[in-house]
Amino acid sequence: MKSSRGIYLVGVLSAAYSLPTIKYAATSGQLWSGVFALLPLIGAVGLLLRRSWARFPIYAFSVYVVPTWVVYTMWFIAKKGWPYYSTTLESVLGLVPGLLLCGGCALGSWIVHQHFRP
Repeated sequence: MKSSRGIYLVGVLSAAYSLPTIKYAATSGQLWSGVFALLPLIGAVGLLLRRSWARFPIYAFSVYVVPTWVVYTMWFIAKKGWPYYSTTLESVLGLVPGLLLCGGCALGSWIVHQHFRP
């Protein structure tokens, strides 16, 4: 049997991302953000229960988030110019949270894929 540590880690991190996002969406009136944040929560529950269907919400979240962030960031830079903050360093540091989110999505999808592949 494959080790479940990676699956549990992805599940816990997915829940840790989605729960505050859902709370924020509910308090700020951002309905679609809250609805979309249900995907990693559903995936997290399934991963913690070690169900193979849980990979699909994780994949769907990743497939939506990564291209959306890349396209939005490129649009924002094209609109504002580079550097879009006062200095280049501030602008590069401003990209770090999104890059971490995209990297986490890619790594989490890979861990889930490796665990559930035949």
